[in-house]
Amino acid sequence: MNTTYDIAWMVGASTVIFLTILFIISMIVLYFKRQLHSQKEKEGLQATYEKELLQARIEVQNETLRYITQELHDNVGQLLAVAHLNLNILEDNPEMDPTDYIHQTIEIIRLTTQEVRTLTKRYNSDFVRDFGLQESLIQELERIEKTKKFEVSWESAGKSVPLGYEKEIVLFRIAQEVLTNIIKHAQAKSIAITLHYSSNLLTLSFRDDGKGFSFATGNQVSLVPSGAGLRNIQRRAQLIQGSCTITSSQDCGTNVSITVPLEQAS
Repeated sequence: MNTTYDIAWMVGASTVIFLTILFIISMIVLYFKRQLHSQKEKEGLQATYEKELLQARIEVQNETLRYITQELHDNVGQLLAVAHLNLNILEDNPEMDPTDYIHQTIEIIRLTTQEVRTLTKRYNSDFVRDFGLQESLIQELERIEKTKKFEVSWESAGKSVPLGYEKEIVLFRIAQEVLTNIIKHAQAKSIAITLHYSSNLLTLSFRDDGKGFSFATGNQVSLVPSGAGLRNIQRRAQLIQGSCTITSSQDCGTNVSITVPLEQAS
């Protein structure tokens, strides 16, 4: 009787031990599966981040080339055209006193040289890296103001905290996208940018007095609209652990606000 009981007890104990070991093995396998899945997710996010970062850099460079082309055509090209005209006048009229035209041409060449130097500084592809986000945004506003089509304003508050080149180049590209949307679509007369640093947040805001737009849920909301360009702005803000809020109403302009945490600022 005792032997039968002992055998039963041993079988039961062995079963319990086996099931416990099996459970432990299953938990270990599940743990490593989750770890592998988490690692793959991290690698996927990192790959996405690097891809978006590269895309932002390329877009900034493309915008830079476009600006340079426009500036060369509108400013440098016109200055050189006047210099060429002066030289043609002197060539066609050898008997006239060349002093005034020579002095004027020398001044034009000086202005042209100055304009090229300004272009070299302003549109250096490493401008964001060398001078930071704030100075880069100010340069963008100065470029817009130079067109004489918009009144622009700039305001900054709080102690500037560098985010690191990667985040700042993405933020700068977001700014370029927002400003391009305002210039092309808002029919605005004024553009304002505010950069605010608090203890743990950077807030970059854009405001225009353009035609605005309405959402299906009402005339005054704070949502991300369905436009592809604005979705792209939202996606890029999320890429750097930030968020984007867009507020607009018909004929009352648009406000775009980007917030980015500063805990991991470098």
